Amino acid sequence: MTHCILVRIDKKERPKMGTIFGVIVSLFGFVAEPELQTGDIVFQESQSRQSKAIREGTNSPITHMGIIHIRKGKPYVYEAVSPVSKPKPYRVGLTPYKSWVNRGRGKRVWVKRLSENINPLSAKTLKKMQDVGRRYSGKRYDGLFQWDDRKIYCSELVFDIYDKAVGVRLGKVQRVKDLNLKPRSVQKLIKARLGKRLNLNEKIITPVSIFDDPRLITIIEP
Repeated sequence: MTHCILVRIDKKERPKMGTIFGVIVSLFGFVAEPELQTGDIVFQESQSRQSKAIREGTNSPITHMGIIHIRKGKPYVYEAVSPVSKPKPYRVGLTPYKSWVNRGRGKRVWVKRLSENINPLSAKTLKKMQDVGRRYSGKRYDGLFQWDDRKIYCSELVFDIYDKAVGVRLGKVQRVKDLNLKPRSVQKLIKARLGKRLNLNEKIITPVSIFDDPRLITIIEP
């Protein structure tokens, strides 16, 4: 028989809601998976053709991301989809969470949430996030990773929504020259998409930069 232990936390030491939902731990170390919430940020290693270049250019397996949106009780991921990913079309839109997870390499997913000490994401704030996010709906995916809103890529979408709706600039905005441009996969991607138009001073926000932001709390990990 498997015995479960309900870990009770003293009120003075109890973390705020959003950081923990109550932990149920079995003798085998099982931790109950918390419920996804609108505004959560999801990360994965995608299986798109450009994923290897992003992985080697940023030195991280975190190559794709999006924002959770709960609609009619079901979780979806609001994302800017890569042109070589499925499902089509390759524009900003909602993807069922389960389909999004299945699309990633090894079906591994990380879910992070903004600390309530930074912003508790009230109903008013979530509404504003949806309003800002709606402006990007249907926009084409930006395979050139340019710092403008004409087209948009995955981490730029998340960055912009949190910046404009929450007032929090997640991650660290870098320059293209700050990335690892030496790998063949990166050089191949640059040649195919940019050629001589490469701007080493172009601003860029990477998935791993947001992933590593200390203000985000890990909710789910592989």
